[in-house]
Parts: sequence; C-alpha cells; structure tokens
Amino acid sequence: MDISKLAKLLGYTTSPNDNEALNAMRMANSELDKANLTWMDFCMQKTIVVQNIVQGNEQVAQVKGTDATVEKMLQVCLQNITSGSGLKFIQSLSDWYLKNGRLTEKQKLALEKWYNNV
Repeated sequence: MDISKLAKLLGYTTSPNDNEALNAMRMANSELDKANLTWMDFCMQKTIVVQNIVQGNEQVAQVKGTDATVEKMLQVCLQNITSGSGLKFIQSLSDWYLKNGRLTEKQKLALEKWYNNV
C-alpha cells in the first residue's frame, strides 16, 4: 500500500467542501480495501511498529559502548523498516545483541544487508 497516497487522501478529508472530504474518505477506504486491511488493522500495525521502534531504541541504548557500528545499524533499521517480518528479524538481532553484547559474523552480515537496503 502506498502510505504517502493514503496520507494525502486523509489530508483532503479536512476539506470544508463536504463532497471533496467524502470522496477522499471513500478513496482512502478503497486503498485499504486493495491492501485487504481494515482501519483497525492499519492502525494496529502502525502502533506495533512504533512501539517496537521505541522499545528497540531503549534496548539498544542500554548496551552502549559494546559495538558502535552494530548499535547504529540496529537503530537505523528499527526506525526505518516497516515490514512486519523484517522488523521482527531486526528486533531478534537487537535482543540477541542485548543478551550477548555482540552479534555473530553471520548476524552482522544479515544486519548489514538490511541496513544497506534502508
């Protein structure tokens, strides 16, 4: 789903012209329908992503000084990855990093791939 298009449509719902506002809302609903989402699904996804970002940033901050490069990559990925599975994977790397204070070489390579694609 094109989030920027949805945001633009939602902006039009504040129009003083009732027909324009209603049309924008219907078009926004259509975008959600195309993505097979309800408004509740959409809002909950975004809430979970934001919560994970905040929690991830707090967790990374707790282990400062171990590996600045890994910490930076984790923070950037946690802030910018929006796919559920990608975010879960990065969160699992962050959890591992917190527990062990380091990542394995294989984990670092995977993190670098995600980081380079953000």
